[in-house]
Amino acid sequence: MRISFAMSQESRIREINGKQQEMDRLSTMIASGKKLLSPSDDPHAWASAMDLKQGLRSIETYEKNIQFGLSWGEMTDLQLGRLSDLIGQAKDIAVAAVNNAVPEEHSAQVEGMEQIVKDGLEVANATLDGRYLFSGLEDPTPDKPFQLDDATGLVIYNGDDGSLKLRTGKGVNNESVVNLNGQEVFKPGDATGDILRELWSLREAVKANDMDATRAAISSLQGSLEHVRSQRSVLAVRLSDLERRQEALGAMRLNRQERLSHLEAADTAEMIVRLQQKQTAFEASLRVTAMVDDLNLLDFL
Repeated sequence: MRISFAMSQESRIREINGKQQEMDRLSTMIASGKKLLSPSDDPHAWASAMDLKQGLRSIETYEKNIQFGLSWGEMTDLQLGRLSDLIGQAKDIAVAAVNNAVPEEHSAQVEGMEQIVKDGLEVANATLDGRYLFSGLEDPTPDKPFQLDDATGLVIYNGDDGSLKLRTGKGVNNESVVNLNGQEVFKPGDATGDILRELWSLREAVKANDMDATRAAISSLQGSLEHVRSQRSVLAVRLSDLERRQEALGAMRLNRQERLSHLEAADTAEMIVRLQQKQTAFEASLRVTAMVDDLNLLDFL
């Protein structure tokens, strides 16, 4: 079958356009540094890359959760440290009041206990980024988690005993509790161990020069001090676990990033050589097409 000039010209144009597209694709690869631009480049490699990217997105979410948990835990530990110091100071005042009942020191002891009660309530209502550390899962806004009736010593807890859990890995077994709720730390309403009420009671005993009540407070405060220390130990174990998970996720992320780079990353030097070859071929096709067009024009004349 005889091939007409028009058909031959159309074929050459398709060939030139194809070479142009190949050069454009290589230029994009060089600019992006990636050899996988679409599923058609390598369907299997593309699917593997998508799986790795999904895994990296999950790891990023877990790492963010862990970082939040670490920040929450560290702030909680800071506040528990403050609480331990306050209880220790209150105990020291109680001991001093009992052993050295000097009238000249009485006002300073009362003033010290006033500040300790105030600071203890501040610790109980401490926040991180606007969220109460010791309210459990409850948001007591506009109230605060803890209220102390200054006249009666009654402690009201507006939170709950909920556990703040964060997903730190794939599966239901990879949830980490990051909080200590106010019920387990401060024991509001307990007959023994209600920390805020104990501080208030000692303040009242010191005010009234009630030595029997002040002596009793020393033993109670020692128990509260040990309780806070045990809570910090629980928290330390949780923080250690979060740090271990963070380290493991970091290793997983690096591994996936390396595998993804192996699948996607283009050999820039090789791509430049291929682009130069394609450009040479493209320019040759243009010259051939121009020559053929000239010959056909002469034949026509």
